[in-house]
Amino acid sequence: MGEVQHLNDPFGLMPQSRLLRETFELQQLKNERRTATMRITVKAFASVKDILGFNEREFDLHSDITVGDAVSHISEKFDDLKAFEENLLFAVNEEYCSGERKLRENDVLALFPPVSGG
Repeated sequence: MGEVQHLNDPFGLMPQSRLLRETFELQQLKNERRTATMRITVKAFASVKDILGFNEREFDLHSDITVGDAVSHISEKFDDLKAFEENLLFAVNEEYCSGERKLRENDVLALFPPVSGG
C-alpha cells in the first residue's frame, strides 16, 4: 500500500512532523473562520416587540455582520417581522444607525417600528 500524498506536499519531501503541524494549523484557521461568533443583545420596541414576543434577547451571530444582516437573520426566525424589515429603525448602543453599520461583540441592537404621525 502506497503512502497518501498531502496537498501541501505533493512530492513527499516535507518532514512528517512539519506536514502534520501545518495541516492542523490550516484546519484550525478554517474552523475559526467558520465558527467565529459574537453575542449581541436585541431590544424590541412597540409593535416589533409584539411581533417578536420579547423585549430583550441575546443572539449569537457570525462575526463581521452588519445591522441589516442581523435583522435578516432574526427575520428568518420570526416570519412576521419580514413585512416590516425594510422600514425598521435601528440603534446600536443607543445611537441611531443604518443597516450598514458593523456590529461588534456585546453590542445592543434596538429595533423600532416605522414612526408616523404629526
